[in-house]
Amino acid sequence: MNKTEHDPKLPRAMICGISGFLGTNLAIGLKGRFRLSGSFCHSSLPDSLTATLGKSQLYQVDLTDRQAVKEVIAVAKPEVIFHTAALSQPDRCEGEPDLAWQVNVEGTENLLACLDPSVRFIFVSTDLVFDGRKGWYREDDQVNPLNIYAKTKLEAENRVRAWAGNYVIVRISLLYGLRYGSRVDNSFLGWLSRSLKAGQPVYLFTDQYRTCLLVQDAVEVLFRLSRQSCTGTFHLGGAERISRYEFGQKFARIFGYSPDLIRPVLMSDLPCLAARAADCSLVSEKIIQATGFAPADVDSGLRVCLKNQAKESTG
Repeated sequence: MNKTEHDPKLPRAMICGISGFLGTNLAIGLKGRFRLSGSFCHSSLPDSLTATLGKSQLYQVDLTDRQAVKEVIAVAKPEVIFHTAALSQPDRCEGEPDLAWQVNVEGTENLLACLDPSVRFIFVSTDLVFDGRKGWYREDDQVNPLNIYAKTKLEAENRVRAWAGNYVIVRISLLYGLRYGSRVDNSFLGWLSRSLKAGQPVYLFTDQYRTCLLVQDAVEVLFRLSRQSCTGTFHLGGAERISRYEFGQKFARIFGYSPDLIRPVLMSDLPCLAARAADCSLVSEKIIQATGFAPADVDSGLRVCLKNQAKESTG
């Protein structure tokens, strides 16, 4: 482990949900900037993550168990918390609403109950708190979540706002990038890459829009927020509004796959359990002004992913 990880001058930070896509990328991007620890529940951890932080800094804890959370917080003593843990699959949340509430709402409340108000609490929420009827949402626009996942995240936001502490709520758009410890893996890019490499067609929506965000940009913005005193709600998305189909076309061209394998489809053609919002694009002006960092457009972000993939493959 790098000696800077033990530097007593560095603040202590905990990543809740370190086994997830954002959490593992936070572990990479924050190394050397904090004395890091992380919590996870049921997911297995990449060996590279264990090597990065050390087993003593990784805590397996169920956030729905307040006493267990209290014990971990007492040992880790974080000064900053990045709360990325969630039951985040919309269809699963729809099928298991009680579990979604327990993890996303009660888990967040349990964490807050164990913290001193001086702890900098960075809560990661979602663009899906909006119904997608207009797009380009600002922080003060009316929320109207369409599915259980989004409703639980909104209620968790409300619990954070009710906490008399040092919090920031960041509504993040659809993330893309490399999975930590492997090349493009269990992520949106991972699914695209595996399918296209196998010559399988991929059906992507032409009528669903997001402001897709490079995960490294999310990490940088969250780090900058953690070192500032601003509070409240912020939106964080990429530089452009884009459909999943358009994103897939760009990905195929930049990564050298056949764009013909990306097939257009409407949301109504592929029904699913959870209701889907059509346009949850976010306006990120407020967070750009607060942090001085502007996220990349999709072309630039995908080229970063391609470069990072090449580095891992030569490793």
